[in-house]
Amino acid sequence: MATTFEPTFEPSRNQFQKDLDLLQSVIRNKDVIPVDNISNKLIPTVQELSDDSEFQAYAQMVEQSIAREKKSTLMRLQYINQLRKSITPDIPSTEECPSDILMPDIEDVTDTEQSILISAIADGDTELLQNFLTDLEPTKRNQLLRTRFMIKDGSSCLQLAIETEENQAEIFKILRLHMSRDTKREVAMLKDNFGDNALHTACQEGVLIFVQQLLANFTVEERLSLLVEKNSTGGNCLRVAAKLDRTDVLNFLLKQLSKNPAMLREAVFEEYTAAVDKTVGHALITRTSDISLESLRTLAEYMWKASSLKELLFQSEKSHTLLQMLLSVPCESESRELLVMAKLVLLIQLADLVDATEEMMWCCRKYTDYNSALNYLAGQPQHSGVLSEYFLQQVALNTSKPKTILDYILLKDKSQGENAIHKAAKANNLQLLHVLIKKIPSKLHMQYFLKRNNSGSTPLHLAAYNTNTMPVFRRILKYFDANQRHQLILDTDIEGNTPVLIAFITGNLDVVNCLLKEDWVPKRMIFPLMCARNNVGWSIIHLSCIRLAGDELLESVLNFMSYLPGIKLSPLILHIDDNGNTALHLAALLYRPAVVKALLHYLKPHEKRSYLLKRNKDGLVASQLCEMPDEIVVKYLEPLKKQDWAEDDLIYKRDYSKKQQTKLVNQILQLTYIPLRLSFET
Repeated sequence: MATTFEPTFEPSRNQFQKDLDLLQSVIRNKDVIPVDNISNKLIPTVQELSDDSEFQAYAQMVEQSIAREKKSTLMRLQYINQLRKSITPDIPSTEECPSDILMPDIEDVTDTEQSILISAIADGDTELLQNFLTDLEPTKRNQLLRTRFMIKDGSSCLQLAIETEENQAEIFKILRLHMSRDTKREVAMLKDNFGDNALHTACQEGVLIFVQQLLANFTVEERLSLLVEKNSTGGNCLRVAAKLDRTDVLNFLLKQLSKNPAMLREAVFEEYTAAVDKTVGHALITRTSDISLESLRTLAEYMWKASSLKELLFQSEKSHTLLQMLLSVPCESESRELLVMAKLVLLIQLADLVDATEEMMWCCRKYTDYNSALNYLAGQPQHSGVLSEYFLQQVALNTSKPKTILDYILLKDKSQGENAIHKAAKANNLQLLHVLIKKIPSKLHMQYFLKRNNSGSTPLHLAAYNTNTMPVFRRILKYFDANQRHQLILDTDIEGNTPVLIAFITGNLDVVNCLLKEDWVPKRMIFPLMCARNNVGWSIIHLSCIRLAGDELLESVLNFMSYLPGIKLSPLILHIDDNGNTALHLAALLYRPAVVKALLHYLKPHEKRSYLLKRNKDGLVASQLCEMPDEIVVKYLEPLKKQDWAEDDLIYKRDYSKKQQTKLVNQILQLTYIPLRLSFET
């Protein structure tokens, strides 16, 4: 092999053109290259690396090869001329020529033969590949074909051929025709940097003829071992093929593996670490193409013959069952929902064959936080409701006493303690919620909708968290009369938050507008609704200050409440939380001058003085909080951590754009006679 180097000279462009013309003339006339006539020739020894044009570096490699083997060099130059179309007699200009030639970096090319082979495969040049391999000496040809090409992620020549876009089948055929039987076996087993061999690559491309030809040179036992061999992410050939819409490849692999039931089970249940749908069964059940239904049916047939059908339905103890995975697939269109329905019917039929329908419906495992299949369905709001109706009918038909459909609806997961009603409310699954309410006797509606999760939240609390769930929020209220709504709206979670307080914490003001504008709340309920406080003493006034949009929000809230009959704003504004902080304290801490102005606007003069003199449990008045470090923000807003707020999020609630303003401090100091020593930037 020629030594790879980069030249240390930089020939002029005119001399470069002369050298190029000389090389082309030799190629056309098939003469011996007169090395002595080429200027700036190099002695074939390793020299110090330097920057140079790609073509110049490549030309020096050719000259070095000439010194060793003139006949072989001439052959390679012919191949190079075919590969590099830009090297032609009709060159636009010598100025543009070097920059137009595209080649790998010189240090990435191990030798000339490798570069020719890689280029021929990538370009799909069957004629060049055929001539090149034919002219190579057999020993060197076998050595080259057995190479892992590191500049191509360690791929073998067969993997490159399978992945090429031009003349894929012809390139693959030519390579194998020039391989001995032992070479074919060795190259088929070579693994790239990702742990994939040629068989993995063929399964990924979904080309059956490649899979068959690769296996043809192995015994039955060797074929089975290859089919269950895993790549670096744990995927075997069957698992890789399950990702594609090619039933012919999958059927062929299953047929081969069925000769050994133990290996079939190993291939089917081997967990793939690179995806949630870990096994072959999971991959097929979550596929969204119609072909996947037929593939799933075929897989079930082979597993039935191997006496492993029940194991296929339930998977391992550490995985989702096929039913759980199926009902977690989003039904974003009518065709998608029909496919899920068809697979659901198939699963029920298969479970009936092994007398496991009820077990499949009720299966809740530790790995899945004891979620039922219905809980997974509740998290997918796009379906029309037909799927939910059919599924619950099947649950009722396949449930033995003393179990009932109501018990199934109330099954809770372990992590959050939520049943199907909670899940549907959180995911805005109107259709399932409507189906569930029909299954529950009317006298039990309140009992079911007051069920709490681990955070003490009812379905109405969960529906108040964001604007996406507003349709569910309204639908829940429609199911109940005025007195029942009163109870639901004033009900508190484990933190003492009503749905309205949750809406203020999360910024879902549509909930408040829904309750007040659509007459869901009787007049007698408005005062307790607006005055409610959670366990840390926060009212909607406090929460309006805490919100990032607090300036406009608080003004809107105070303006609205000022027009409500029978409500006095002063007690609400003067109220303190568990840390002794009024809304003014929080506004000063978070740099909200507009909030301070709004709060003081609705107080009488003597109330303002008292308000400004109010000290919290740390003995601080509101004006002293302006200069407090961020740690104080975290301390006073710590209850929000229970609502999944991170510590950094609490600090970011400070409006730093207002920090340098003195407007906030001045407003406070103008109305108080307390001698304060504050240091702040003007």
